[in-house]
Amino acid sequence: MKTIQARQQQRSDAAANWAAANPVLLCGEIGFESDTRKWKIGDGASAWSALAYQADGTGSGTVTSVNGKAPDSGGEVTLAAADVGAAAADHTHTPSSIGAAASGHTHSAATTSAAGFMSAADKTKLNGVATGANNYVLPIAGTALGGVKNGGNVTVNEDGTMTAPEGGGGDVSSVNGKTGAVTLAAADVGALGKTVQTVTSWGGAVDSNGLYRSGGTAEGAPDSTAGVSSEECYGITIDAAQLVMRNNYFNRDPWAGFRVYMGSGYFSDWMQFASSASGGSDLPVTTVTDWDSAYRTGFYYAYNASNAPSTKTYIFAWVISAESAYAGVQFAWQHGSSPTLYVRTFTVRDWELPEFYFGDWRTVFSAST
Repeated sequence: MKTIQARQQQRSDAAANWAAANPVLLCGEIGFESDTRKWKIGDGASAWSALAYQADGTGSGTVTSVNGKAPDSGGEVTLAAADVGAAAADHTHTPSSIGAAASGHTHSAATTSAAGFMSAADKTKLNGVATGANNYVLPIAGTALGGVKNGGNVTVNEDGTMTAPEGGGGDVSSVNGKTGAVTLAAADVGALGKTVQTVTSWGGAVDSNGLYRSGGTAEGAPDSTAGVSSEECYGITIDAAQLVMRNNYFNRDPWAGFRVYMGSGYFSDWMQFASSASGGSDLPVTTVTDWDSAYRTGFYYAYNASNAPSTKTYIFAWVISAESAYAGVQFAWQHGSSPTLYVRTFTVRDWELPEFYFGDWRTVFSAST
């Protein structure tokens, strides 16, 4: 018989290519992974991914033992809990084995610098604190001055009032630069005085937050350059601004405007809101029957109108409204034996409806006071 020498080569490819192609090997056909050195044997039906590897290709053989235990006749190794470092099902623990403190251990009492348990002495102090102690109310009556240290110069009467002798605590030498028996004016505390000052020149009406009156021919009076002999003028100075109204109510042509004090005796020109017939009219006077209808910027006149600030019949008003801010203010001037300036503000919900909310009238000052 003739002998034929031959070399046999199995199917071989990289693991990624085998996985991508996933072929079905013939029964007994060997497929070899050239990069992992692992191999599979086909069964003629299963795809490559379903076949198991036959060896790891590293030359390692059959497992002979695991943790000293040999496989049984079926090649299986049975492991107990101790073989993998686990505790037995009926095991026990001691405090030290689980990091717990012994049953007879102790703790130190807390200090101001170290945490700890409350001591018996601290608990006694805590029990001595009355319920609601953090809601203490200073006694109203009694001769003891509770809650405040009495230096000896304060007397507490039975009804709870306190009195102190004059001096002893440092006498006040002056108030706002005034000495002796001090009498304070509104300007001393930044308030608007209610006493109207009579001036013969409006150049002297420069005190901040002051109220003034003059005759129509006073020096520097509004519209005096036109040679008009008017009734009295009334004005208010707020900071450096003078707002003045000149009366001529029976002819229904008053003058109203303002100017700014520039300092060193200098003023800006009078700016008119409304003026008499002799000086022209920059802002027409509108007659109204209800002061709630005077909400646009302008100068208004009313006789027995509704929602007036006073029962007096003749009233003029200067109105400033800021449509972008949805708000405004009314300055109303009542003429008569006691000329009075009133003010109220209003807010706007809708300019077109119109829908407004007016505040109460307030008296700025009255010439009678």
